[in-house]
Amino acid sequence: MRIVLTSEEANGAFAAIVATLKPGEGPPPHFHRDRDGYVYVVEGTWDVQVGEIKSRVRSGTLMFIPANTVHTFKNVGKKPGKMLDWSLPGGQ
Repeated sequence: MRIVLTSEEANGAFAAIVATLKPGEGPPPHFHRDRDGYVYVVEGTWDVQVGEIKSRVRSGTLMFIPANTVHTFKNVGKKPGKMLDWSLPGGQ
């Protein structure tokens, strides 16, 4: 992951990272107690789950992940995939 904007740089309002994952990579199901998240798929094909909703998404997809919502994603493509992830307020 590469931090592109820290929470401190945005006065705590938000933070942004770019995550590049190899095929088959992705985090286990998890949630963020105190912040909403947005994820924009820059490259690749991903299986995602946000709450009870499961989807296969590709570049150009924007997702909203409300605070306290269990979510996960996995790169199911054949090449590395890239996502831009920002959280409101910052802190990730």
